[in-house]
Amino acid sequence: MAFTFFPASIFNTLLDGARHLTPAIGALGAGWQVLGLIGLAIIALNYAFFAPKDKPRLTRLAIAVGMAVAFVPITLWVIFSQVTGRGGALPFTFAATPKYAQNLFIDFRADKTDADLFDERVAIAEMDRHGDAGNWTAIHEMIRRNDQDGFATPTGYPINEALTDHLFAPFDEMRDAAYENGFDINLDTLDSYVQPYEDRLTEAPGDHIAAALCARAHIGAGWAARGECSFDQIKPKNVEAFLKHFEQADRILRAYPAQSYQSPLLAQLDYELCIGSPKGHEDIRAKFAILQQLAPRNPRIYSRHGFRLLPRWFGDYEELETTARALIDETEPFFGKAAYALTYLTALEYDEEAQKTVDPNLFIEGVDDFVTFTGTQMAVNLMGHRLVTIKQMADSGALRSAINSYLPSLLKEDLAYVLPTVWEMEATSIKGLLSLLWMDVLEAGKEVHYTSHGVEIRTPAPA
Repeated sequence: MAFTFFPASIFNTLLDGARHLTPAIGALGAGWQVLGLIGLAIIALNYAFFAPKDKPRLTRLAIAVGMAVAFVPITLWVIFSQVTGRGGALPFTFAATPKYAQNLFIDFRADKTDADLFDERVAIAEMDRHGDAGNWTAIHEMIRRNDQDGFATPTGYPINEALTDHLFAPFDEMRDAAYENGFDINLDTLDSYVQPYEDRLTEAPGDHIAAALCARAHIGAGWAARGECSFDQIKPKNVEAFLKHFEQADRILRAYPAQSYQSPLLAQLDYELCIGSPKGHEDIRAKFAILQQLAPRNPRIYSRHGFRLLPRWFGDYEELETTARALIDETEPFFGKAAYALTYLTALEYDEEAQKTVDPNLFIEGVDDFVTFTGTQMAVNLMGHRLVTIKQMADSGALRSAINSYLPSLLKEDLAYVLPTVWEMEATSIKGLLSLLWMDVLEAGKEVHYTSHGVEIRTPAPA
């Protein structure tokens, strides 16, 4: 035999067994015989290439058979999905468009057609024009105006967050490039990026916006130097640079207290500084209280703080739950129960243990309040995407059931158009997901249209 990878003794055993089963096999239809041969081929391949070679032969054979059996449900799902049109290529993935998704139409929106994204992009374009002209005075005034007047998108995200993220993108790009090349980042280049902000602060020592941008530059440089690897893998010189930049940022922010300037931007930076500070565990709660006082309608502060209260950072699950409930009382007039859901939102995406303390019904009520109180398609898209992510992580308990009960109404009644950048999915995957919700309508031969005015069910035009 040519099957050198498959021991003759095992092959002969299978062959001998096949001879004894010949009468029974002959009684089967051709289809079953073909499936049997495919099964034997899969077992042989599993034995040769995937079963551990250091195990006894019979153990390897048992593993090969087990792997073949495990493969059966996946194969059946693929066949089922292609024949019936229900679902994508595999359960809980939507990489392929289901059969009936061709009758589902989505008004995909771009930056210029959604209020949240439009506001951010217009502000960024204005800042870039000032930057190209070297007019930093205008940039400072623009950021100062946003900070003072609390300018935000319709969903509540501060415009200044979009501006500073864009302004300091070069630090992130350097970090990402260094990560792909063995993390050999040029620390001198990082320092050269920070120096202009230091110079502008020196020239305008009373300008708290110059101070905020200089502190933000140090924070960006610090994270770029540190990278995203575990602490024990960072080079000593990178650790030193990380700590140096954070110490400089702390020095600046201490000289410009957020409450003295009533500046949400300074408060946000001071809060973020806790993450890289040796005293972060002691300071983060007080700094969050200041941030919440100055920017109570910013949804991001609640999800960030909830994440930082996980045991991996500065808190525990009991504190996460207690804090989430306490924030309801402080924000209910303008948020309903939304603060509870927002506080848990990122924590649930990253930590399965947080599912044990969250109140599923209160969480869903908070999600619905956030969508209702903000009244934006950005909120609907955001919560739809985040709930799908949490659902995939959740076990089969109460949280998953609560999401399953709520998600169809959110995506069928409240979602008018789709923002692909929020979902972080390909358009075909989003269509696959939504078509599963409308399967009864699509199977009846109707069309589903997500339009700017809501969902419309239409009868296809005659061919």
